[in-house]
Amino acid sequence: MASEKQSMVRSLQRGLQLMNAVGEQGPVHAKQLARHTGVPLATVYHLLRTLLHDRYVVRLGDGSYVLGPALHAAHGGSTRYAVAAMDAKRCEI
Repeated sequence: MASEKQSMVRSLQRGLQLMNAVGEQGPVHAKQLARHTGVPLATVYHLLRTLLHDRYVVRLGDGSYVLGPALHAAHGGSTRYAVAAMDAKRCEI
């Protein structure tokens, strides 16, 4: 068990924690994600930047985050906030 824990990639685990929290909480701000997950705020911002770049999350006009189209495409379906993510992309254009 100890060797299994050592082989885990911490940044990946944290990124997945953030994606799970965004999926559970809906539109959520970075500070809320930090509080909910226990991930330091600076790390939350770094991870969100990567998730945004790869379209796993989308930033809405009010600064909150929702799950993005890359995640929905990977699952072949949609979740509760897929429409909000698509609306956000239309607003940015």
